[in-house]
Amino acid sequence: MLSPDIVSKIFESRGKILALVGGCSPREWREAGCIFVAPETTMLEKSVFENISIPLAIRNTPWEIARERIEREIRFWFGEKTDAAFSATAAEALSDEERARLALACAGVVVDENPVLVISRHLFLSDSVLEKLRERARAENFVVVSENASGVNFARADDFAVADATAKNVFRGKILGSGAGEFFAEISSETQIRGKLCGNAPEEIPENANVEIYLPPEVFHLDAFPPEENYFELGEGGEIFHDGHLYLREFKICGGNAELRVAAQHRQSLEIPEGGTLYAWFFPEDALGQIF
Repeated sequence: MLSPDIVSKIFESRGKILALVGGCSPREWREAGCIFVAPETTMLEKSVFENISIPLAIRNTPWEIARERIEREIRFWFGEKTDAAFSATAAEALSDEERARLALACAGVVVDENPVLVISRHLFLSDSVLEKLRERARAENFVVVSENASGVNFARADDFAVADATAKNVFRGKILGSGAGEFFAEISSETQIRGKLCGNAPEEIPENANVEIYLPPEVFHLDAFPPEENYFELGEGGEIFHDGHLYLREFKICGGNAELRVAAQHRQSLEIPEGGTLYAWFFPEDALGQIF
């Protein structure tokens, strides 16, 4: 379950998109009264109209109100596709982006009942869909929690929070310098990280201020020759596993007990070359930090 501090952080983020490291199960989110949006919440055999109407039917919403809400969601998420033929289209005939829009439309018809909309990491979020979601959150003052989001979606969020104290790829350090929305920090006597500040960072950040840094698994590039900064030397690696979308592997970081989770599209990318040293490096814009 989420700590009181994280719950407070979530509700303080109304009108924003909050990326969350860790979280709850879909069932726990729903039991907490939140609206959980994932690809599997869409019934592929049912039509666009039927999918959007189901949450309203469960709540015994009067037909006059339900029809208005359904029409509003179709208009908001699909633009001019308000004709009867589109409403009757089966969800399985839609593109990945259209299915994501449909899942969000199903949530939109009831989001006024709870200000927390939790998005699964597996929901397809293009730039245009994310911006419409951000627009909607601001207009209606609800918070969008992007749970265990991909690296791209973490970078596009307004702020982030760490819900799991045991989460991988979370580092705490001291600020060595900052400016123009960026930071330079030390997480150990041997490792410094340059990255991007998230959230409501103060304009002037004192040296040695505490910073929490998250490095999504997808941002790493594995190489035998790293750049001059922003890299880890990897040691022993664990078993490679697949989460349904990406291959992942956890490596020991040389010089300490910390582990690093790295993701790749291809399994062989996570193999350690025999007799060689492997480094995981990342671009500064992919290292997300917040002052605490």
